Amino acid sequence: MPAFGSSYAHLAGTVGEVWTTIDTTITSGSELTAALRDGVSRTVDHDTGLSHYRQRIAEKLHLGYENTWEKLDRVVLSGMERTHPRQVAYDGRFDDIAVY
Repeated sequence: MPAFGSSYAHLAGTVGEVWTTIDTTITSGSELTAALRDGVSRTVDHDTGLSHYRQRIAEKLHLGYENTWEKLDRVVLSGMERTHPRQVAYDGRFDDIAVY
């Protein structure tokens, strides 16, 4: 599979930390799609240095919080994920199609 980088960002400062460079000129979305489908040569790179290291640590700490305490709060204490179709905030709009 050809290389592709994605900045999986939860924090605004992480956006743009990782990028994919394609070895051809791309001028439109359709050209980008075609290049990716054709497996055009590309490289993945990321920022370096102390600020990048700090951002990586902050992102991991946030991810840890999100997947421990925040998850416990959403699932156990609140009783339901915010994206669940029967969530009270949706006011029954998805009751006819929910499969839970």
